[in-house]
Amino acid sequence: MTKAEQVRAALMARSEETKAAKQKKADELKERTRLAKIEREAKEAAARKAAEEELKARQAKIEAEKAVMEAGEARLKEAKAAASEAEQPASSVPKKLNAKALSSMFDNQQKTADAEQKYNPFSSHFTGKRAVGGEGAYGKPVPGSKTEERAKAAA
Repeated sequence: MTKAEQVRAALMARSEETKAAKQKKADELKERTRLAKIEREAKEAAARKAAEEELKARQAKIEAEKAVMEAGEARLKEAKAAASEAEQPASSVPKKLNAKALSSMFDNQQKTADAEQKYNPFSSHFTGKRAVGGEGAYGKPVPGSKTEERAKAAA
């Protein structure tokens, strides 16, 4: 074998080694990529599972709070019903409300409200004397009252 053939054979062998090395590196890269993808998918699956479990826990908490609220609302309705029954005797509410009875009931309520406004110092219908700061009796008890006696005893 001549020198040129030996060099050519050496170059061919080296070329084959280089190709084999490149192929090996490419195969290793593919394997690392495949393993990284599998690991990423496993992490994503674990994260999804954790998120689903957290969602289920939150939904259970919401359902429990909803049940507590519904029970509280039921108790409140019962208390309101009992209070309304206690406030109004059965005889004061007619069994059947026709338009005339309903109108009369409304008129009575309005008359009561108007009468109460005469004693409300914040109402425009107030009929009493409004107290003004700096006047003689302002902020002092009514003369001869128990409050005046208590004030004198305390002083």
